Amino acid sequence: MASTKSILYTLPSDIFNEIISWLDPISLIGFSQASKALRGYVNPTEWDFQQRLLALELLPEYGGPEPDYKPGRDVHAEINYRGATRWAKNKYACCGCMKILPHFMFDDGALFSKGTRKPFVSGPETQRMVFTSWKPTATTEGRMSMIQRQAMKFASAAEQYERRYDESHNWFENAWEPDRITREALKAEHLQCFRETTWIITGRARHERRCIECKFQQQGYTNLLCGNPNAPIVTCYRSENMRLTFNWLFPGLLPKMRMP
Repeated sequence: MASTKSILYTLPSDIFNEIISWLDPISLIGFSQASKALRGYVNPTEWDFQQRLLALELLPEYGGPEPDYKPGRDVHAEINYRGATRWAKNKYACCGCMKILPHFMFDDGALFSKGTRKPFVSGPETQRMVFTSWKPTATTEGRMSMIQRQAMKFASAAEQYERRYDESHNWFENAWEPDRITREALKAEHLQCFRETTWIITGRARHERRCIECKFQQQGYTNLLCGNPNAPIVTCYRSENMRLTFNWLFPGLLPKMRMP
């Protein structure tokens, strides 16, 4: 009887490529590590390893994707809504050191900015993690070129949603309409805009997320409320559910220190 390995290698290339295209980002890397020949054929790039990490953080054991968007919930309400149990198991991918890390290894911008936060359950970024974007190319340069074209196409499609989201966000931040009826009508219109755009654009820049240590190594903390670039103290939202006191610090460094 022919072995599974020999059958796999004798498949026509178009069928072989079709099988690979149905893998998810996690399975793609596992498949490429099954043998030297498969690694050479798949030829995974740094992008593929990043996609594997971003798919891993959406697994239930790492907290999964975010519950679908609830309009009107601010960051403080959202922190408390998750509860201490959810925060305890919530982990995030750092695409700098290429690790899955606890939430306290990231600053607020990484966890709550619409681009770098985890995507929503029904969002396109979550659905994109179901299958890999791998396609056969002759060279690594050709693969990277294809990835760049895909990213540009996706960015172009999401641009209109980004613009609409920013317009509604600015209205809630700055606009004021003295007439109550008009104000309520505009509020309803902008809340509807949030519902339509937030789930689409959330999490689409997760590959840019970096942990506190990576940002420190890249001199990302030069403007600080306290501490200094050699020993930065990164401020965060205060919440009992996150089991933090006043600041996010490097793990184990002065965890009870108050803001000066």
